[in-house]
Amino acid sequence: MSRQSYKNYITRKYGENTYNTTKQYQEVHKKLQILNKDIKFLSDCKRCGIIPVHCRLSGRQFSSQKVQSILRKAEEKLLNESITHNYSKRWKTNFRLNNINETLEENVSVLDYIDLQNKTEKRNNSLVAKKEKHLNEKFEKLLKTKVKVYSLISSEEKMKHQERTVINFSNIEIPNEFTSVLSKGMNFKVATTKLPIVDMICGIESVCKNFCSISEANEYRYECMRIIRKGRKKENNNIRNETLKGIKYWLHQNNLELIENDKGRATSIIDRKHKLELIENELSNKDRYEELTTNNKGKVKTEVNKE
Repeated sequence: MSRQSYKNYITRKYGENTYNTTKQYQEVHKKLQILNKDIKFLSDCKRCGIIPVHCRLSGRQFSSQKVQSILRKAEEKLLNESITHNYSKRWKTNFRLNNINETLEENVSVLDYIDLQNKTEKRNNSLVAKKEKHLNEKFEKLLKTKVKVYSLISSEEKMKHQERTVINFSNIEIPNEFTSVLSKGMNFKVATTKLPIVDMICGIESVCKNFCSISEANEYRYECMRIIRKGRKKENNNIRNETLKGIKYWLHQNNLELIENDKGRATSIIDRKHKLELIENELSNKDRYEELTTNNKGKVKTEVNKE
């Protein structure tokens, strides 16, 4: 029996509402089977110590062992939460499927109900098989590419990394205590040792007054205050403020500048006079540049904005 014929048969015999219920049964049954396959995949990953892509956190390859350990624990926690979330979805889907079964048993004959189960199994088997094949291939690929990222980095590898990421164009030698900091990149941020409690409270109050009801606002306030009180002062900072001040003072004293490279996340150190010489040499090329008699800044800006 084709799908259209089955629709006409159920609609004539039991009504359109019952046909819609049979469609819901097929969709929920398919969703439940797919959830079972997802749970199996995530459980296998956890058992083999594999972190799926959606649970991975990006971190620097040459981070300290402590940072790498924190990342690993966070990824494992994300994986556990993902498994728990799928179990919760499966329970809700199963509960919904039981309610649909009860409705169908009341409104449909036994033979039609068994026929519906057979059709659903036959229809969903191919889709579930494709899903299972995809997850198995994904698991095998993750298993082959499993690498111990969170291992100790040797001093030689650290030196090579610093040589690649800190490029010195000046004649002045960079102090060793500054090289490790500069190798982290110019977009590296220093972790604060104090919580900006006043700013946090102002932001929370702004959200509560404009977007939440009174009961929801109070819940947010209590939860945020609990988190703020629970927060502990950071004992070890990733970079000392004295080191940052020392780098700025050293650059100023030696008339040097930091430049971030376009590619490779490298940091270059160059003498300011040498930088100005390079700029003047480049601008002196008359074939490439010409001096303007008028200021066309506004015109160029308008043309750029149009594009």
